[in-house]
Amino acid sequence: MKLREHPFVKKHWPPRWKPFFEATAPIAGEVGVLDEVRPSRLYDRCCFFLMDYRGKKYIGRLCFDDNNFCRKFIDFVKRQRGKPIARIAELEVPTALAQATLVRWYR
Repeated sequence: MKLREHPFVKKHWPPRWKPFFEATAPIAGEVGVLDEVRPSRLYDRCCFFLMDYRGKKYIGRLCFDDNNFCRKFIDFVKRQRGKPIARIAELEVPTALAQATLVRWYR
């Protein structure tokens, strides 16, 4: 299963991209190159993406229903720094991410 098709990801994907300290318009879609992904300091079920698109920086946020899944998602995605967002969305979901889903579904 591709990352963008994962049941916990697909309803939130792709993030909504907003300008990061620049006066440009928001953009949409699987665009740009991943600079960084960070956990939210306020909500343990959310993370922030920083990406570069045509020389400008954008930020996007994803929030999930499960904080364990969010941590595993961040661990997986942060290893993809420097890659296009569209290519990251195409990656096959690793076992750890799939297991996080199973834990949630069987609680």
